[in-house]
Amino acid sequence: MNASHNKKIDSIQFLRAVAVLLVVYVHIIDSASDFSPSQSKFFFLENWGAIGLDLFYIISGFIMTIVTPSYVTSRDWKDFAMKRVLRIIPLYWVLSVFSIVLQLIKGNYYSFEKVMKTLFFFPIFDSAFVFPIIPVGWSLSLEIYFYFLIALLLVFAAKRIYTYLLMVLFICSGIGYFFEPQHPMLSFLFSPLLIEFALGILVGLLYRSASNIMSEAKIRFLAKAAMLSGFCLMIGTIFTGYFGVGDAEYVSSDAAAALIRVMVWGVPSALFLAGVVLLESQQGLKIPRFFTELGDASYSCYLIHALLLIPIARKIYLLFGLNNGDFYILATLVFVCVSSIYFYRFFEKRLIAVVNRIYLRSRIAPNVPYSRKARFARINFFEKATKAS
Repeated sequence: MNASHNKKIDSIQFLRAVAVLLVVYVHIIDSASDFSPSQSKFFFLENWGAIGLDLFYIISGFIMTIVTPSYVTSRDWKDFAMKRVLRIIPLYWVLSVFSIVLQLIKGNYYSFEKVMKTLFFFPIFDSAFVFPIIPVGWSLSLEIYFYFLIALLLVFAAKRIYTYLLMVLFICSGIGYFFEPQHPMLSFLFSPLLIEFALGILVGLLYRSASNIMSEAKIRFLAKAAMLSGFCLMIGTIFTGYFGVGDAEYVSSDAAAALIRVMVWGVPSALFLAGVVLLESQQGLKIPRFFTELGDASYSCYLIHALLLIPIARKIYLLFGLNNGDFYILATLVFVCVSSIYFYRFFEKRLIAVVNRIYLRSRIAPNVPYSRKARFARINFFEKATKAS
């Protein structure tokens, strides 16, 4: 198996698409409460889609084991940090400003704590748990924290980065669980949800070394067993329940709840991801184009689905005088997915290109001449590298 960090792993785009579909689904069900959809009454399905966030965290941990080796060699922690920042923050801030403008038009204002949480991600000014301006942005705070830890270790422990990173993630989670800090900043820094990034790293390390320690037949068996068991455990919580850990405020403020979430959703998601990527490495998986495109657009979809798309879909649905809740959920899900793909193509992708060019120019010595052709070649290479990471 070629587990080179340069290899494109198509199944990751599929998994990103699945993760964002799950998150979108739970928010659509929430918006359909007055339509009384039968799906919301089916066992514990109503809030189960929050498991998509756990899958996202594990995907992030996995991807870091694929892209980080090149930074370990170069020790260019600044480039690593900037690429993560440029991928996440510009779109997030642009949409947050858009939301502020919308609220001002309506005569509403956001609290100081919400604005600060949006600007700084970390709950520096929180007196209690506070959602940022874009509510789903609460989860990006842990993502930024994870990247910060990697950048820090690239400076001080690059050669043994995975060992130290796993130690830090598990130790911080243990401190959070056993000491249960009550201050929002400490609850955040020592959240057991960090274990999900560690699970992704472990899957990534297995993926990179599997062919060296196992035969192809054993890898295929392991992949199928992991994928099936992970899938069944994920689906199983629809029928057994999940202790209310789908609530963001609950798991952000209660370390015990966060650890339960890791056990009932994180571990199964890690097994499922491990099975999918290992199976692709051995026998290939043909991923439908829709899923690869939605995987590309997953960040756009994650940010705009509740902010813009679900409210638009709901207004259109009411305009036509329809009241079937289950049809509303299906129609809205399709509308959100298709709209997100177009939003990614025509807005996010162009925004990324602009900020990448600005960053690239800042890294090129201004007094060193270079041709227009060479400049665009470097820009295109940088954009591809950023997309891959």
